[in-house]
Amino acid sequence: MNKTFNFFVFKTLLILLTFASFAEEAPDKKIHPWNKSESPKKLKIDIEYRYDKIPQAYSLPLEKEVGWSGSYWPSEKGGVSHRWLDPFFKPFENELPTLWHLKRMDPEWIKTLSPIEKFDIFKGDFSYSLTNRVIKTTKKNRKKDWAGICHGWALASLNFSEPKPVTVTSKDGIEIKFGSSDIKGLLSYYMAYGHEADTIQIGQRCTRKIFGKKKCSGMNPASFHIVMGNLLGVQQRGFIADVDPGKEVWNQPVVAYRFEEVTRITPSEREFKKGLAKKIKVKAYMTYVDELQKVPGAADDDYEDHKMWTPILGTKYNEKTTKEFVYILELDYMGKIIGGKWISSDRPDFLWVKPIPTEFVGEKFKALEKIYPIEKEAVKAEETKPTAEDDN
Repeated sequence: MNKTFNFFVFKTLLILLTFASFAEEAPDKKIHPWNKSESPKKLKIDIEYRYDKIPQAYSLPLEKEVGWSGSYWPSEKGGVSHRWLDPFFKPFENELPTLWHLKRMDPEWIKTLSPIEKFDIFKGDFSYSLTNRVIKTTKKNRKKDWAGICHGWALASLNFSEPKPVTVTSKDGIEIKFGSSDIKGLLSYYMAYGHEADTIQIGQRCTRKIFGKKKCSGMNPASFHIVMGNLLGVQQRGFIADVDPGKEVWNQPVVAYRFEEVTRITPSEREFKKGLAKKIKVKAYMTYVDELQKVPGAADDDYEDHKMWTPILGTKYNEKTTKEFVYILELDYMGKIIGGKWISSDRPDFLWVKPIPTEFVGEKFKALEKIYPIEKEAVKAEETKPTAEDDN
């Protein structure tokens, strides 16, 4: 009886697996093109649509010094007003020192202030206009544990070489030490709120729950394949991806990818008459940079948001994640990708890019050039001490 039952179970599972495999690759009698919001044309570059001409893999080289892990500066910690070197700091309770107090303080104590406080002090702004703005904004969003400026960090990580610690002197004679994470925070804040160039977004944000009848379907896989292959493979430029399939947005800088062709599928006669000449099942491996989660001295199970004084590129602390996506690409008679259909349930909602800044603009931000010169060769080492001028 047990043998009969086991054979029945085995036979049932075999039938189900066979059906699932057939359903996955069976013709559904229609092509799946991308919609207007997902069109690769939005990139405004020469797009390669031919499947065989799109590079199968690319990774941004370490020599570019981009793609560094950093904090997303969570709102619940006060964003860039977080005094991350002060173990007794309580978010939103910053006691902002006056110039009188600062002139009597040890530089090692000033070192423990938040990035945005130190930036206001460097500019001679003792009304702490940026600091107060950050505190006010983050206090409103503090109940969302995922809220922060990941969009600013992701852009900064891709567009700026990893900052080194610097020591600067303000126009008031105050010596201020900025660590690598301090400057990363300022760059992230600038890219989030100071860099006003237009964003090019491919796909749309999911505003619904992951599960249920109205679940999000993610961006079209054909558009995903074309955009990733053209930006990274052809242009050799990273981009940002929302890697969370649900309502939350987790912007991550994408630095590498690899395509693996699984199998080629013969279209049905009806598909062929509609212009579909070939279908290809693909596995795509997309690698993105994670937030800084592990630092020296942290417990193995401590994956809280972290900061570090020194750069971390090329070390074990620069963390990356690789996600696997599976889909079917639809090609026309010329070998061009014209549509696609997801197989995997994991998929990105949207991808986006923004022009690389050539300078820091705006009265509130241009002093940042004296802390982090955009030109890579002009970045100062920690022992240099530039002096601020009256420019705020």
